[in-house]
Amino acid sequence: MHQRLTLKETSKEPVSMGRQIIFSKQPENIRVAFYGALFAMAAADGSINPEELNIILLSGEMQSLSDSAKLTVQSYIITPPSLEDCLEELTQVDETLRLALMFFLINVVWVDKVVKPGEEQALNLAQDRLGISGTQVEAIEGFVQKVRELHERELSDKEATNVLKEAVAKLETAGIPFSAIDPKKITVNLNSTQNSYSKESFWEKVKNFASAAGKEIIEKALLLYYAAQNPNTPTWAKTTIYAALAYFISPIDGIPDVLPVVGFTDDFTALIAAIAVVTMYITPEVKEQAKQKIEDWCLNRELILASIARLISPQY
Repeated sequence: MHQRLTLKETSKEPVSMGRQIIFSKQPENIRVAFYGALFAMAAADGSINPEELNIILLSGEMQSLSDSAKLTVQSYIITPPSLEDCLEELTQVDETLRLALMFFLINVVWVDKVVKPGEEQALNLAQDRLGISGTQVEAIEGFVQKVRELHERELSDKEATNVLKEAVAKLETAGIPFSAIDPKKITVNLNSTQNSYSKESFWEKVKNFASAAGKEIIEKALLLYYAAQNPNTPTWAKTTIYAALAYFISPIDGIPDVLPVVGFTDDFTALIAAIAVVTMYITPEVKEQAKQKIEDWCLNRELILASIARLISPQY
C-alpha cells in the first residue's frame, strides 16, 4: 500500500449503517460538484481514459439534473474543473456522501492499477478536504483491490462471496457504511440468488415500468442484463448481477413502484451497488446493446403515438 496523508483520528461515532444517501435528492450544485470531482480526479494524470469515463458515468444519476447542469457535466469531459473548487462545495455535505465520493475517486484512480504522482497528490487533497481518515482510505483501497482480484481469478460463487464479505467487513470496521450503497447486501450474498430471477419477469418489469422508472434506471438495468448475457462474464459476476436484477423485479421493497420515480429509489441503489462491483464487465459491446434497445423502444413508442394521432385526426 502506498503512503498517504493520514488525518488525526477522532473518536466520533461511525456513520449509521442503515442510512442511504439518495443522490437525486441532493441540491443540484452538490451533484454537479460530485461529478466535477470525479472528472478532475480522472484528469489528474493528464488525461481521461475510457475506463475512467465509464466509472464516472455509471456512478450517479444524471437524469435528475437540469438541462443546463447536464451540459456543465458533459463539458467536464473536455475541460475538467478544478478539483479543489469541487471539493470546496462538498466539504459540508453528509459524511456518507463524502465517503461515497471518496469510494468512487479511488475507483477512478485504481482503474489502471497504477497510482501516478498527479493522482497521488489529488487523492491526498480529497482526503484532506473531505475529512476522510487514513484508515478509511486504506479500507476503500483494499476493497477496490479485492474486487479487481476477482476479475483476474477464477473463483466459485462461494469463494467470491467470502472475498467480498471480508473486504466489506473491513470497510465497515473503518466506519465506511457500504450498506448505505448496498443495503440489501446484494454484492456479498451470492448464494441461491438466481432462484428469484427470471428473464421473463425482468422484461415484464422493464416494459411495464419504463416510463415511471425513468431512462437512467432502465439503462442501468439493461447494462447489467446484457453484461450477464456476455459469455466472457464470470459466474460470480453474473450471480451478482442476477441478485441485483432479482431485487429490481421484486414487488417487495421499501417503496411501492406505483409511486413514479420515488418508488424506484431502492431499485436504483441495488443496480448501482452491482455496477460498482462488476464495472469491468460492462464493455463497449454491452453499452451498445443497452443503447440500441432503448433507441428501439423510443422509436416504437413514437411510431405508435404517430399512428394514434393519425387515427384520431379529424381528417380520418
